[in-house]
Amino acid sequence: MKKKFTGLIVLITALICTLILASCGGQSAFEEIKNRRNDIDFQLLPDYKVVCDIKGETFTGKAPSYSVLQLESEPTEFMQSFGKKDGNGFSSEKNTELKEKIDSHANCCLKIPQEHYPNWESDYKWFNDDGLTDALTIIYFPNELRLVFYESGH
Repeated sequence: MKKKFTGLIVLITALICTLILASCGGQSAFEEIKNRRNDIDFQLLPDYKVVCDIKGETFTGKAPSYSVLQLESEPTEFMQSFGKKDGNGFSSEKNTELKEKIDSHANCCLKIPQEHYPNWESDYKWFNDDGLTDALTIIYFPNELRLVFYESGH
């Protein structure tokens, strides 16, 4: 009887661990953004390759995420579509608050490889949808043809 009970406990534990691991897998950070954000027309993006795709760690809520797309050409239509929605569009002003936020997440829960870390000295344009708790920020580095999608999480 004791062996059956022990076997049952082991089986239940194995099932729970399998379910936890399966739920942690799933989609990449960028795929999650694409599937969740129906207000963004991702079809306007020119050919790209996802070169960095990181989900942060969290015990509660939505973890921060960081994805870098390497583009083959300027994402002109994609970027212009943001100005049509709210009139503001992408800003070319330097954003030290954004830099500090990404730096703080990079030091705690996002392990961003150095080659995919933003070059804040380079020219960049950014867009932030402030109203959301897990705000999405899109940063475009024209000299590198790179587009960064950063979600702060909550």
